Amino acid sequence: MRYRRLLIALPFLFMASAVALAAPGREFKVFKGTWMCPECAAMKQPDTPENCEAKGHKHALKLDGGRMITFVESPRAAALIHGGGRDKAKIQVCGLYDAKNHTLDVDAYEIDGAWSSWCDAHGRMDFCRSTGEPDAPRGSGGTGK
Repeated sequence: MRYRRLLIALPFLFMASAVALAAPGREFKVFKGTWMCPECAAMKQPDTPENCEAKGHKHALKLDGGRMITFVESPRAAALIHGGGRDKAKIQVCGLYDAKNHTLDVDAYEIDGAWSSWCDAHGRMDFCRSTGEPDAPRGSGGTGK
């Protein structure tokens, strides 16, 4: 009899676990902000290769309201995460945003008026298609606007 109750409750426990562990919804968003190194900023040091890149710091995007968005580690975001030497540069970044974790899976970014997006021919982010803000994000099902 004890096992029968367990067998009846087991599917409900699995369903509850699946809901609790489900990945949070992500949506395509475009953010404008300041490209910076949070660690250098916290230590009140300039974001230079000597102070930042050499120590393995990771860059992020600070929005005007103060919220910090970190980039998901990927080939598309590598230059943003590990780049630097442009202390507090204003940039625009788009991708799939996870609001729960404040992370952005980068699709493309704009620096100094030029958009960098993934180039299959070169296997990296570059300016091959830099004709303006991307409007067909990968895997989002949205328009990107």
